Amino acid sequence: MKPETADALEHAREHLAIARKVLAVSASAAGREAYLAALAAARGLTFELLNKGPKTHRGVKTLMHELVRDGLNIEPHLLSIFDEGFDLKVEADYGDPASIDALRAQQTINMADAFIARVEHILSNPN
Repeated sequence: MKPETADALEHAREHLAIARKVLAVSASAAGREAYLAALAAARGLTFELLNKGPKTHRGVKTLMHELVRDGLNIEPHLLSIFDEGFDLKVEADYGDPASIDALRAQQTINMADAFIARVEHILSNPN
């Protein structure tokens, strides 16, 4: 595994840990952190497989869909974090953070956790 990939996965785990810790205090912050966790994991995966580390949501999403289209064995439902999680992050950052409830944040944490687990599995079993 490339050092950049390992760093990205470490950041993903850190964001996920923060999401879990702050859920009881701020659902919007927890959801935002969960989305950022998945984004970091996706950046690590794209860097490992394509030697590209996209900086934007759109860049990450595009490369993830290209990888899946080209045969990467990742379940399409796991990619929903990049729609649902991003929508939550936008609402938390620019909309009404109070509209994000704990259930929605927990669902985003669960999606991010499943996505990160799949990325780690892919990277630990390259063949």
